Amino acid sequence: MKGKSYTFFIASSASGGMRRLRVPFYVLNLLLVLAIVGGITILAGIGSYSRMLLKATNYNTLRREQDSLKQQYKQLQTEVKDTNQRLNSLQSLA
Repeated sequence: MKGKSYTFFIASSASGGMRRLRVPFYVLNLLLVLAIVGGITILAGIGSYSRMLLKATNYNTLRREQDSLKQQYKQLQTEVKDTNQRLNSLQSLA
């Protein structure tokens, strides 16, 4: 296998010429390894970005729920104050 190489022929349609490109076997293996590593890196990046989007969506949902609960809490506080005022006025009349 030592010294093994692949030969590619490249033909130009414009000039009609043909060119020969000799590529050593180890270069093709290196390109294959780099392609695999690059693919894994891209997949990992996509997975990480997807998880980040999911967390951001959950955060925004919790944030809206918190705002809604705060609003409900303020309304309940107002109702309790009104009810206490009515109770105090009824007790003072009794």
